[in-house]
Amino acid sequence: MIGNSRPEWALIQVSVLIFRFTPLLYFLVLLALFAHTALHPSAPAHHTAQAILVGLLVAEALFYVFLYRPHLRRAATTVAAYPAPLTEAERQALFRRCLAHATDPALYLRGWFLNAALEDIRRDNMREFLLWAFFETCEEDMARNPSLSETQRAALEAELDEYIALMEARLGHRFGEGRGPAKSLRLTMEPVPTAYRSLAWYGVMMLVDAAAYVLLRAHGFRFYGRSSGEEVRATFPPRPQELFSRYKSPAQGLGYWYYGPTSQQQQQQQQQQQNGTTMRRTRSAAKQEGPQLPVVFFHGIGVGLLTYLRFLFDLIKAANAKAADNSTGHGIRIIAVEMLPVSFRLTSPPLDKRAFLEAFTRIVDAHGWGDFAIVSHSYGSVPTTHILTADDDGLSRRARAATLVDPVTIMLQLPHVAYSFTRRPPRTAAEWQLWYFASTDVGVSTVLGRHFFWRQNIIWKDELLRLPGGGGGGPGGGGQRRVTVSLAGRDIIVNAPAVRQYLHELPEGQDETDGREEGHVGVLWFPELDHAQVFDRPADYNEIIKCVLAEADED
Repeated sequence: MIGNSRPEWALIQVSVLIFRFTPLLYFLVLLALFAHTALHPSAPAHHTAQAILVGLLVAEALFYVFLYRPHLRRAATTVAAYPAPLTEAERQALFRRCLAHATDPALYLRGWFLNAALEDIRRDNMREFLLWAFFETCEEDMARNPSLSETQRAALEAELDEYIALMEARLGHRFGEGRGPAKSLRLTMEPVPTAYRSLAWYGVMMLVDAAAYVLLRAHGFRFYGRSSGEEVRATFPPRPQELFSRYKSPAQGLGYWYYGPTSQQQQQQQQQQQNGTTMRRTRSAAKQEGPQLPVVFFHGIGVGLLTYLRFLFDLIKAANAKAADNSTGHGIRIIAVEMLPVSFRLTSPPLDKRAFLEAFTRIVDAHGWGDFAIVSHSYGSVPTTHILTADDDGLSRRARAATLVDPVTIMLQLPHVAYSFTRRPPRTAAEWQLWYFASTDVGVSTVLGRHFFWRQNIIWKDELLRLPGGGGGGPGGGGQRRVTVSLAGRDIIVNAPAVRQYLHELPEGQDETDGREEGHVGVLWFPELDHAQVFDRPADYNEIIKCVLAEADED
């Protein structure tokens, strides 16, 4: 995020003007040239400039009709495909858990009603919101559902009444009958908000792709393009590096960058390790650290990996220096996943949770990885959550450590992420940047409005820490995962203070004098930073690198 000074506000306004109204700017310049020629017939004509501008206008028109408009139509017509519904017991447990962690229940509820006054939220408004939040349906769909018996309808009504009564008791406020003027934020049912981006913007994205490709290759990464040629060809702007990539991803819909030794180099390292076993036995205990866990990196909403390259390159330097110092013979291995649907490209919809987990498993298995560590930023906490809460305990158990930076999935029951990202009218420079260059991108907006299911994406503290079958005494009967969460005190998307407070809560039955590490999540707190600004300065993100390397030490 940029800052909020007046020059930065002016810069973002000019940027929005240029990329949102590019065709209009072309037309005005062309009109000015024609007017200049008409008023000054003796002056040299601007035929070349006029021809270029006409060509640009034609290109913009073709782009809009054949590329951009189909994505607008998809955003307008796609119906959310919800995950399997919860049972009544699961809904009740989820509702009570959400309510228990709402430190200010009035503010919590008003946030989901776009900051409406509590008196404007009545029983029918609550029913509408609860049907979306916990049943993923609406009154109209219920009325059209022939498979819903009268008995089931009566049970559902009773369940809704129970939730409303619990909310009234927590608020100390009784909702009025009927419907009030308040409008709830039903993310996956409301129209998808978008703002136009010109062909010029996607030209910039193509340059961003090229720059990231060159820099990653120069630092030893290998690119594994999506193996589905149809999906690659359907992506705009074109990605020649993916069309002609030497390596192909084992997952059709998921490309990535890999840093680490080839299979031949791994064999050589194993041979060197065997030859040097006797030498290493003479080293001190301080040098007996095992190799680093390989690291999976998930980026956030933005231009892709480019904005994280300094962090990744410095992570490699620090990890390799640590490996050399410890004489383990193992450098770091990294898989940096590309998530194009949230990278300002016109492309296919995102994989659902099940398809993503299958694709991800194929990728890590193809590289022979067993256990691994995860590092994610912002929206990258969504795939991270899917891995950590996977129904397949085998995959979840392999994620031995996790570092989440500015995560959006912790305390996701709070309205801040949904409201800040999709409904807040922009005022400051950072909010304008978020609104135009992220929230209203047609791809990003479609992902959030039709493929983002809060109860599937939320992760609780015990789920962060639980390591299935880990053999320890962690929550849930398994071991305990090593977890660090980095938060920015001035985050305009995440309610960072609430997340920090929640993570610092002690498990039930444990007090501050207890020396046990069970239930402990490491928290890095940057009080003066906004969302994503931790990656701007090495002095800040080096703190994250230290945590990643400490957590990624193999036991």
